[in-house]
Amino acid sequence: MYSRSIIELEDKLHLKEQKLGSMHPDVAESLAQLAHACFVCQRYVEAESLFWRAVMIRSQIFGQEDLGVAHLLAELARLYEIQEQFDEAERLFRLAYAIKSSGLGPGHLETLAAARAVVTVCRRQGKHIPEAELERLIRVSSQSSFVI
Repeated sequence: MYSRSIIELEDKLHLKEQKLGSMHPDVAESLAQLAHACFVCQRYVEAESLFWRAVMIRSQIFGQEDLGVAHLLAELARLYEIQEQFDEAERLFRLAYAIKSSGLGPGHLETLAAARAVVTVCRRQGKHIPEAELERLIRVSSQSSFVI
């Protein structure tokens, strides 16, 4: 089922790229959809590349503080986490958290979910999270810049 979906999503992506150019928000959305389908099918190398392309496009069009960028970074973090690349997963979860906390505020459900993802990946690594850092995770972060 997903194999056919992947082919259809690839066709949709190619059509959008031809019609809109490679640096269009709709192309980024198609890349993200295809990446997600590849992720579900455990085609992790393809998913990673597609997610990163989508991040690059969105961050160039909307800026690095874009909530769509944060969502894609969280998806990438999940991809790394499932492959037990915990350091990279943690880094990306933290970036997603910083963007969400800055854009949505500390009490927003998406911000809290992002903080929970950071804590979870740290614990999966066996890292102890000091109480002060836990407190910081639920406060608004003033710096959420990242380098791609």
